Parts: sequence; structure tokens; C-alpha cells
Amino acid sequence: MVLVYGWMAVGGVYMLWGAGAVSMFRARLPEAPLMWWPEMSFVGMALTMSPMVIGMVGIWLVPASDWWGRISVTLVALGLSGFIAGVVWDAGYGVALYGDRVVHRAAGFGQPLRSERFADIRRTETSCVATGRNGKGAEASYILEFTSGARVDIWRRGPMGRRGSPTERLALIQAADAAAIRNGAVRAPRRKPDGALIGEPGCIARLADALTIPPPIIAPLFNVDRSELRPGEYGGDGA
Repeated sequence: MVLVYGWMAVGGVYMLWGAGAVSMFRARLPEAPLMWWPEMSFVGMALTMSPMVIGMVGIWLVPASDWWGRISVTLVALGLSGFIAGVVWDAGYGVALYGDRVVHRAAGFGQPLRSERFADIRRTETSCVATGRNGKGAEASYILEFTSGARVDIWRRGPMGRRGSPTERLALIQAADAAAIRNGAVRAPRRKPDGALIGEPGCIARLADALTIPPPIIAPLFNVDRSELRPGEYGGDGA
């Protein structure tokens, strides 16, 4: 019960807001970014959720051990250790945007900061997905792939951080998009593992409405090369 209810009180807050509060990513940047946000990895999320999992096991295991106190103490220690390890694992994970580059750091211990210039973009992948009740909301993704092989989504935002207004974010995405066009970068839609397009028709209009930005300003960011589309995928705004 300590693990289950403790995680519900502490872990839930961390998942929603705490990742930004404990992030060390911003402090390690050499100069102030225009905007930045922390990220959460699968490993970090799994570790921070471990108290809940261990607590559920304990609900069965502790009574089965005839309420042996050492079992309870061990389970609580394991859950607490897992949570702390998850927080530390993702503490330096994040993305920062500047006017001409992206600075990012991967999750894990001892990972270096990496800087990728917009001039080195070789591919972009975009998508727009309906969200919220009745699919009336929209969530966009704009992934930059650089010559180094790094891939960074500059539209998806993590919790907290300095995320900027929709207008500020759009200006930086437009700068990256313009650089990609100048570089002759491949402009492709995002796809699911089975090859299907990610997104729905009408999503870009919903996105524009949510951001209170005219659709003609946003829509060009989702243009893709015809060579990246398959028969039957031409036209529409779902990619």
C-alpha cells in the first residue's frame, strides 16, 4: 500500500509536472535557448513506474509470506530505488531550440550535449493526429533528421520547460523548414511500423484552429515530396 498510494501521490505529480522541475538539462546548456523542454524516455518511465508495479506484486506477496516484515521493507526499498533511478536517468534528457540549431541530450548517464545545425537537415517527417474528446483536438509532429543521423521532434513538447507561445514555436519551425528546403532535404510523412500514414484528413485545420493561426500559414509545413507518397496517398492534409 505504501508503494501504490505513495506512487499515486508522488509519481503522478512527477509524470505531469515534476520532470521539468528536476531536469538538469537547461542548467547544462552553454547559452540561453529561445525555448526548451525536458523529455521522458521509455526506460525512465518504466523505472519511475516501478513502485506501482512492485506494490501490486506486494499486495499478493506480503500476505503469502505471512506478513514477513523483511519482505515489505525490501519491496519498498526496491520501489524507491527504481523511482530515483528513473528520475536520474532522465534528468539530463531534453531538447533546446535556437534560431539556427537544435541542442539535445539523450537519456542515460554520461550522455553529451549534441548540437545540430538547421543547415545539416537532410530529411523531415511530419504528421498531424487528432486528439481529445471526439477527435476535436490536434497534435503535430515535425521531426528533423540531420546528417549525423540524429532525429529530433521540434514540435512535440515535453512537460514544463520554456515552451514558448504558438507564434514563437511556429517561427522556429518555419526557420527549420526553410533551411530544409534550401538544403534540398527530403520531406516525408510520418508512417506507422506497417507503413500506413500517421494522421487524419482535416487535422491540420483543427491544429490551426487550436493555435489560432490561419491554416494557409501552417499547411505548407506539412507538404511532402510526391516521391515519398504511395499510390492512393496523393492529396489530403492528413500526413
